[in-house]
Amino acid sequence: VKVVGSWLANGVAWQLTEVTLAEAASGFVVGSAVGILIALVVGLAPSIAGRVLEPGIVALYAAPKFVLVPILFVWIGNGFIPRVVLVVAAVAPVIATYTLTGIRTVDSARARMMQGLGASRRQMATKLLLPHTMGYIATGEVYVLPHAMFVAVGAEVLFGISGGLGGTIYTQGQLFNAKEVFAALLMATVISAILSWIVGLVGARLRK
Repeated sequence: VKVVGSWLANGVAWQLTEVTLAEAASGFVVGSAVGILIALVVGLAPSIAGRVLEPGIVALYAAPKFVLVPILFVWIGNGFIPRVVLVVAAVAPVIATYTLTGIRTVDSARARMMQGLGASRRQMATKLLLPHTMGYIATGEVYVLPHAMFVAVGAEVLFGISGGLGGTIYTQGQLFNAKEVFAALLMATVISAILSWIVGLVGARLRK
């Protein structure tokens, strides 16, 4: 706690969290958009295609994301982009799963009626599927936002950078400075809890 206090006093805390928050926020936004898009594509696909594609989403959801680190490191190095890509890979399958769950609860009779009236797939998505699944999406985002934060921290550790909360954990761990390591972990936990609370409030409003 003393270390966190000193970081807050001298501005180091913001310098550390700025990097990690940027990675987590970018990955969260892009991953959410990708996940929703994937779910809409699967939901609007013919039933046979949907049954083929849906297990792929489940497989991505269950797959360990940190195994991508060596591949990303070789392809695009250890900069900002590969760390964001890792967060996107963690967020997108979760949001896709929640969104697809909501899509599966849409009234089939209403969907057939819209199709019979000549609604396009875009209209089906924007007028029926998305409004109906907004509560499911909000629930998924509340769940996945803290996860995005910790994936960003883990990415910094595995990529071995010196900045950010994860980078602090990596560099200070190399020096056996346990207080700094625990301080960075504490900050990451508190920030994740705050972000989860904020998204939870927004989600509650969307579900009304």
